[in-house]
Amino acid sequence: MPPKARRARAAPPAGRKPSRKPSIHPFKSNFFRAHLSRYYEARLLHDTAPFFTHITELYFQKFGYHSLQHNPLQRDVVAENSRAENPQERERMQNLFEATRARIQTWYRVFCMETA
Repeated sequence: MPPKARRARAAPPAGRKPSRKPSIHPFKSNFFRAHLSRYYEARLLHDTAPFFTHITELYFQKFGYHSLQHNPLQRDVVAENSRAENPQERERMQNLFEATRARIQTWYRVFCMETA
């Protein structure tokens, strides 16, 4: 049996690169937009790493550790992370922090490409 033919993707609008849109709830999107001026300042200084670390900490303080599972009731992730005594739990929380930081970086970079 021959393999199925793949559908061709639609071409992106002129002058834009095709990219995957990060899926973020509008409420969280508004949170990120509120910090856009600080992101632009960090980009001008060519030092965005501290900005992304800080914004990720603010994200967890506002939306909580379980916000990725759509449960915004727990808000004390930074204190929770420092109190985690179990090394496996601490490692899991660190991995979640790094993954969330990467998603936030992607959102800012894609959003700023769209608005440029």
